[in-house]
Amino acid sequence: MAQVKVNGAVAADQFLTGSLNWFIVDAGVDVSTFGYDVNGDAVPGEQLVELLQDVVNAVIIEPSGTDANVHFVATEVEGHDPADIEAVINASTTFSAATVTPGTLSVVP
Repeated sequence: MAQVKVNGAVAADQFLTGSLNWFIVDAGVDVSTFGYDVNGDAVPGEQLVELLQDVVNAVIIEPSGTDANVHFVATEVEGHDPADIEAVINASTTFSAATVTPGTLSVVP
């Protein structure tokens, strides 16, 4: 299970690696919205986040500004490659066509 911060502070069991791994997740469907519908069911963006948290500690999830199907994801836990993450996401019929590729981060002043 993923670790979470409590009120902005690190929880007692929180682990921080000091490095982030970046991935580009193309869900194959619109995942630009988060939350739950009127029936209490998770909308696709929320479903994707829940699946990611099953396999990695996703600390940054940034929807693409140009493609509603794409999220940029940073994870703390090392040792996961795109194929690991893709396998978990693809197990859901909603995201059976999803792809995960390694990403990069650039800091531009």
